Formats: sequence, structure tokens, C-alpha cells
Amino acid sequence: MGEASLILLLNTIGETMKTLRTIFISKKIMRPVYFMIFIDSLIFTTGMKLVTQGNGVQFVLAYALGKVIGVWIGDKIEEKIALGLIEVTVFTKKEKAKIIADRIRDLGFSVTNHKGYGMNGSERFAIIIHMKRKDMPIIKDVLAEYGYSEATMVVKDLKSVSGKISLQTQLKEVA
Repeated sequence: MGEASLILLLNTIGETMKTLRTIFISKKIMRPVYFMIFIDSLIFTTGMKLVTQGNGVQFVLAYALGKVIGVWIGDKIEEKIALGLIEVTVFTKKEKAKIIADRIRDLGFSVTNHKGYGMNGSERFAIIIHMKRKDMPIIKDVLAEYGYSEATMVVKDLKSVSGKISLQTQLKEVA
């Protein structure tokens, strides 16, 4: 059973790296990708050798289970590191729009807000925030403070932003 455990471990590590590699490529963070590809090829060839030389279904099951566990771990790691920039548009009622926008500004975020009209023609306000993805819980907490824990929001991934994101972060990227 030792070889089956090794297959499970190797494939878990390999799939975790593949998941993170895909995320890094999508965010154009290429430096770690080259190393990950090299390590993944070593893991894959070693794991396949063990699976094909093994005699029993436990080797195939260990290989498949390692894939599932690896993707799950990769997803959890990605949630924690939360790479990238996002644009969050929050739709609020007039009474709270300025208060919420000012509260978010007080936290150091760059905020734009403007008036629009909702589904039934009712006056609504949009609050637009460009921020790091990992800062999203801060915005959700502010919205909850003002009774908007289930606010209508549009969240978009951004490739780059030129200028101010928050008081703590200045990005000067060229798209």
C-alpha cells in the first residue's frame, strides 16, 4: 500500500501546482509557472510509472483521488492569496449611497459614485470601487454595517489599472 500512498501524494502535489499554474497564467504572473511545469513533469512521469507498474485498482484510485484532492487544495490556496484586481459596482438606494461611499473612502479606497435608474425606473446609485481582490471582505463588512449584506453587486476581474487603487497601493502598470 506504500506505492499507492506515494501516487496519491505525488498527484495531490502535482494537481495543486497545475491549479495554481493556471491561475498564475491567467493573471500573467509567469515567473513561478516555468518552475511549476518542470516539477509537474517530474511528478507526472514518476506517478505514471508507479501506476502502470502497479498491479491493482488501488493505484488507479490513488491517482484519481490525488487529482481531486489537488484541485481542491489549489482552490483553497487561491482563495487565500486572492490574486488580482477587481472592479466592484454596488447598487444602493439614495439615502445610503453617499454614506457608504464616504465610509469606503475613509478606509482608503478610491471610490466613484453616480446616479442611475433601476429596473422599475426607481432612482438608484452606483458605487464603483477598484481594489485588490483580497480586500473584498472589507467592502462586504462595510455593506453589512449599513444593512446591505445582500447588496446587488457586479464584480469584474481587471487586467490592470493605472493610477490609484487605494491610499496604501499605487499601481502604475501599462496594459
